[in-house]
Amino acid sequence: MSSPNLFLYHAEWSLCSQMVRVALYEKGLEFDHKIIRLCDHYEEADNLSKDYLAEINPTGVVPVLKIGDEFVRDSAYIIERIDSLEGSNNIKLWPDNIIDNDNLRKWVYDTTITEGVAIGKTLGTSIPLFSTGLIETLIKRLSYKAIFNILMRHPRR
Repeated sequence: MSSPNLFLYHAEWSLCSQMVRVALYEKGLEFDHKIIRLCDHYEEADNLSKDYLAEINPTGVVPVLKIGDEFVRDSAYIIERIDSLEGSNNIKLWPDNIIDNDNLRKWVYDTTITEGVAIGKTLGTSIPLFSTGLIETLIKRLSYKAIFNILMRHPRR
């Protein structure tokens, strides 16, 4: 059985993108990909382009995995979907046992940046509170005009 056509939109240094790439490699799935230059490192801000926001992810985040014609967003959900695919390695990424599966889901929920979860409610959503270093890097790398343009294009402004 062959796996569906897979296409990954990702950023090289993004932790969520790295997790998805590991899952794809662990399952032995072949995929095409495009590296997205994120707005906090590149003035081009691929993740805020009209095409990316309209066609791939209206929230402007990575990773996104296209499975056939379907766009799958949120790294934890992407990994679950990857686990349901048949690759060249016959392994499971998520446990079959319902109790273990529920425990893993709770751990993932508590440790990842999850859409719709209030800032500071979980470890993953507390990390942005400590991102002043990221803001400092952004200011050092890009001109104020570029930062302003990025902020004006961001879907959550």
